[in-house]
Amino acid sequence: MKYKGIIFDLDGTLLDSITDIANAMNSVLGYFGYPKHPVSAYKLYVGDGVDILVKRALPQNKNIEKQIIEKCILAYRADYSKRWKENSKLYPGIPELMNIIQKIGIKTAILSNKPNDFTNQIVSNFMPQYKFEMVVGSQAEAPKKPDPTQALKIATHFNLSPSEIVFVGDTDTDMITARNAKMYPIGVLWGFRDASELKASGAKILLKEPRSFLEFIAKDGIYIN
Repeated sequence: MKYKGIIFDLDGTLLDSITDIANAMNSVLGYFGYPKHPVSAYKLYVGDGVDILVKRALPQNKNIEKQIIEKCILAYRADYSKRWKENSKLYPGIPELMNIIQKIGIKTAILSNKPNDFTNQIVSNFMPQYKFEMVVGSQAEAPKKPDPTQALKIATHFNLSPSEIVFVGDTDTDMITARNAKMYPIGVLWGFRDASELKASGAKILLKEPRSFLEFIAKDGIYIN
């Protein structure tokens, strides 16, 4: 199969953002008097949007009022908006990978469950030199991953069949999104989750490092115009 387009997840796939996410949420937890978590714990909390992140980080053994949860969500957004680039950086090898992908003219897009404003701001800051056909974050009027709606909108924008697109991500949410959209799911092992989760959720192949994706392009086939 010759694939003609790529959809990338953002956090844990292109961008190592976990420290800033953890610091923002821990700041909120401290303010509200709740226990904080180690940075590593947040690798299991992220991936399904801000609301779910906050709910996972809050104490599970307490019946926390909905109003408090909503305040925590707003507080997290406010805190993260001030610190999103303090520690975040592209993973090693991503710039080189993107340079080659852009040079050979493969259609690319980003689809994240991070709020749309943060997603676009972050991509503009960390990857201003790259052209993405679409950069899509979560929006109130659209369902989040693993619902395939946004992925399929990207396919339409690409003017490609979903079967001509690979979907690259680091969580089960990404792999399930790919399957739901009838795209080819590729899991990356440098992100937030492990091989067992990615395999169980449908990853066709697992990549240990970004340059492994170049081997996939050469061996398994990305259509080059």
